[in-house]
Amino acid sequence: MAHKFSLAAIETAKQNLDAMPAAAKETREVTLKEAIKTLSPTIRKLLRRGHSRAKVVELLREQGVPVSLSTLKQYFREKASQGDEGDGERSVPGATGASTGAAPQLPAPKSGGTLASASNTAVAGQRRAPGSA
Repeated sequence: MAHKFSLAAIETAKQNLDAMPAAAKETREVTLKEAIKTLSPTIRKLLRRGHSRAKVVELLREQGVPVSLSTLKQYFREKASQGDEGDGERSVPGATGASTGAAPQLPAPKSGGTLASASNTAVAGQRRAPGSA
């Protein structure tokens, strides 16, 4: 048989539960993923300062955060692929933080020059017939 409750009893329960203070930080638990997410700005700072990912894992373990190198890499890849950049940086798999990974910039075409006009001009400066190679 299904339990039935009066709306007054539910409203009273809601008010009592809403009035409860937040749990103390000492008793609140988070998952490893949540811990890494919270620590990610600090982890990125350590990487920018030249610490290897292996060293960061060692430092985290010393602080009671039992993470493996592969788990750390996985969480940073997930964060980057979700577009959640947090502190404005994106983690690139395999990158150590020393390189931005940006593609080199190509020079801009000279004034008036485009690929289309260049392909219609012969080497000696004569015009080619349209469609000729």
